[in-house]
Amino acid sequence: MAQKTIGNPLPTRTFTSILVALLAFLAVGIDCNAVSATTVATATGTITGKVVDVQGVGLAGVRASAFWTAFGDTYSAITNAQGNFSITGVPLNHTYDVGFSLSGYAGRYFGGNGSGNGYTNVYTVVLDGSHTSRAIGASVLAKEAIITGRVLDTNGNPITGMRVEDFYVGSGVQRVDTTYTDSAGMYRLGGLVAGRHTTCAGNACTIGYTNGSIDETSPYSWAWFGNVGSQEQSTSFAVAAGRTASGKDIVLPKSAMISGTFTNSQNGNALVRIWAETSRGTYLPAWYAILPNNGAFSFKYLRPGSYKLSFVGGATQYWSGASTIENAQLVTVTAGQARTGVDALDRSNFFSSAPVPVVSGTCTVGSQLVANAGTWSPEPSSVAYRWKRNGVTIVGEKSPSYTLQSADVGKNITVEVRANRSGHALTIRTSDPTVRISAG
Repeated sequence: MAQKTIGNPLPTRTFTSILVALLAFLAVGIDCNAVSATTVATATGTITGKVVDVQGVGLAGVRASAFWTAFGDTYSAITNAQGNFSITGVPLNHTYDVGFSLSGYAGRYFGGNGSGNGYTNVYTVVLDGSHTSRAIGASVLAKEAIITGRVLDTNGNPITGMRVEDFYVGSGVQRVDTTYTDSAGMYRLGGLVAGRHTTCAGNACTIGYTNGSIDETSPYSWAWFGNVGSQEQSTSFAVAAGRTASGKDIVLPKSAMISGTFTNSQNGNALVRIWAETSRGTYLPAWYAILPNNGAFSFKYLRPGSYKLSFVGGATQYWSGASTIENAQLVTVTAGQARTGVDALDRSNFFSSAPVPVVSGTCTVGSQLVANAGTWSPEPSSVAYRWKRNGVTIVGEKSPSYTLQSADVGKNITVEVRANRSGHALTIRTSDPTVRISAG
């Protein structure tokens, strides 16, 4: 899928909306008797408009792009001397976002309110059989705002090739642009809308805020502007149109690590969560790890500081042995430190007998499979079933029996049994897979 880009990337529309649109398109299906494929491919329309500067003067050379929000296809045109554009050959029966870019100006989408609000209130444009041509009116481009600075280590040395991200601080916080430092540790973020911004550099900047990325070769952690650990603690700053906010340096500490083992008799059904301190002195959950069967965990790329850990098995406990987050013992790490031995033992009650369920029946389409959960001790207060096809849950199939469908042909079927009892750990057992289902 092509990514929408207007000069420097503006915030992309959420992947969820794209996925929903795609699923909706597929759900409609194709009526082969209604319209030929050739007719659909050649049914196009036009989007017209004008781009002006803040004085209302038409801007020449602006790239106007219509983005098909479902599939990421792009259709473009360049404004003429008066700032007018006409995007032709745009397929009908789709919804588009229209964006504008010109070197030296802040990229924006149609409907964005310009200075201070360029990343919100985006309008979509619909082309269909009743509206084959859309005139969207004038859109205003302001001069770009620019942020520059350096990324340094704690000794004042420049860090080369480090990821730096810009965040626009409006009614919410939106990641806008990304760049990397040069050989002198310098970074430049341009094409920005005027308003309040903050920056973040380093590893796992956006973990816990948006989808972030990890450079496993980097020895550094992360820092927000002001050399703090979170966006809420960072200092935002104003950047005016046509101006540069310089000197926005960030100092990165070496990363730390916390590791240990959570001994849990229900192997594979436990997790460990790490809690980070906020600016208010409270602790909020930051990351978690679903444990492998050996119960080992490791939190890497941490900033130096103090953390709390919770261990979730049959019940929740905190390190070391506390029952509440307030009483949890702090785990403190320094820059570059690997803190090991942060271990815990799950003391919850467990079922003394928790057998693997058995599936019986004929493995052909139309036949019924039946799950036998076996004899548990003590007896569960409730038992839930989930049928799975090649390991993927079959939606809506939650009874002890399942009738095989055509979608099962060539697949293996399993059943998952979840047992509950007051004072006991939720326990999950999964059957062995059936042979591959046949059509019969």
